[in-house]
Amino acid sequence: MAITIPRIDIQYAHIHIVGDTPLIVHKWSEKAKKEMLEKQMKVAKTKGKDAKDPVADFIDTIYWLDGEPAEKTEEAFDEEKQEILEGDDEA
Repeated sequence: MAITIPRIDIQYAHIHIVGDTPLIVHKWSEKAKKEMLEKQMKVAKTKGKDAKDPVADFIDTIYWLDGEPAEKTEEAFDEEKQEILEGDDEA
């Protein structure tokens, strides 16, 4: 008894996607990139875990098109967001 596997019919298609905004995806923070590199290079950790700062972590993962807030605080984020929204109203 023989098993016959049919050849796979592979086809390609070119698709043109049109959008009205740029594609912006999640950005790796510098801390995350450093930790991944250290793990790949098998660099020993010399200290315990750093204290968490969820607001700074969030701000670090955004691709800022018009400038990142100088401070990584909720207030600075809200100010930057408001400036962006006001700029959109003028356009």
